[in-house]
Amino acid sequence: METRFSRCQHLVMAISIAQITDLHLLADPEAALRDCVTTARAAGGFWCFGKRSPDLLLLSGDLSEDGSPASYERLRDWVEELVCPAIAIAGNHDQPQCLAEICGRSPFINESVYTVRAGESSRWTHTSPNELMAG
Repeated sequence: METRFSRCQHLVMAISIAQITDLHLLADPEAALRDCVTTARAAGGFWCFGKRSPDLLLLSGDLSEDGSPASYERLRDWVEELVCPAIAIAGNHDQPQCLAEICGRSPFINESVYTVRAGESSRWTHTSPNELMAG
C-alpha cells in the first residue's frame, strides 16, 4: 500500500550542519584567554572541517572576545577556505557591526549577521549590514 510518506521518500536527503560556538578569538593570534590560545584551538576545528566540509556551518557567538577586526578577518578567512555557506550569530562579546562589515558577504548566507538581544534569548533579530551602517 502506497502512503504519502512512501511517495515522498525519494525526496528525502540528508544534510550535514556543523556548529562552532564561543571561539572567543582575539586580535593577537598568540594571546591566551584563561590559559587557552583560542586561535590555535579554533584553527584545529576548522582544519578538521577541511577534510569534509559540512553542507552548512553555523557560527554562534561569542566569535570574538575583543570584537577586533583582526579576529573577524581570521574567522572570515577560515570560512572562505571551506566550500560551504555559513551563518554567523553574534554573541555578547561580539561587535555586530564589525562582524557584519567583515563577514557580511559570501560565503556567509544572505549577507547578514544574526544577533540575540540581551535578556531576550528566545527572540532572534536579523540584522543586515546595511541596517547596521544606517543606524
